[in-house]
Amino acid sequence: MNSRETQSSAAGGKSAQEWTLNPEALGRFLTRLDRDIVEAGRKYERLRFKLVRLFEWRRCVFAEDLADETVNRVIRLMDNGLELSPEEIPRYACGVAQKVHLEHLRAVKRAKPSAADSERAPFVPGIHETTDLRLHCLNRCVEELPEQDRELIMRYYTGDHAERIRRRKELAEELGLAPNTLRIRAHRIRSRLEKAIEAAMQADSEEGHHASEE
Repeated sequence: MNSRETQSSAAGGKSAQEWTLNPEALGRFLTRLDRDIVEAGRKYERLRFKLVRLFEWRRCVFAEDLADETVNRVIRLMDNGLELSPEEIPRYACGVAQKVHLEHLRAVKRAKPSAADSERAPFVPGIHETTDLRLHCLNRCVEELPEQDRELIMRYYTGDHAERIRRRKELAEELGLAPNTLRIRAHRIRSRLEKAIEAAMQADSEEGHHASEE
């Protein structure tokens, strides 16, 4: 943690677990980007696009999700007291992106089945192979979402980059939401979904392990 992050934490701000992105925090962040709200929105989109391209260049499949996580961390740190000028924000965000990328690589490495896993029980697609298991749990958890949330998250993440932009604009107009408000709503649903997926994966893995011992 660098000196600026330490200063932010010492200011008594909320931890990553306690803090959630909300319209007020996003509004304050946009104001820091530029006093003109229209120009601030443009700078926000340019920053996010730059981060998406950065993660794509590093061959990350979920580049948009990692870019959103990076921006959210910067917003949280600034909301907790971190002082950055408009000119410093993009450079600082790139530094945060580096940390997010390293964490992502560690998570991917942890998710890969180990030799010990293969020795404990025979390979069963969809049960012991991590990618299949995650996909299985994802499909199940999506189906368990409330219908409105399920439709929103499916439409929000469907299609390639250009199609997503078009779909999200249409979705925001249908729901009568500003694009950033829609993004916050989708982020909250995705956060709940990720927690449900991790819990389901752990439960299924334990169940598969117990079954192999019987």
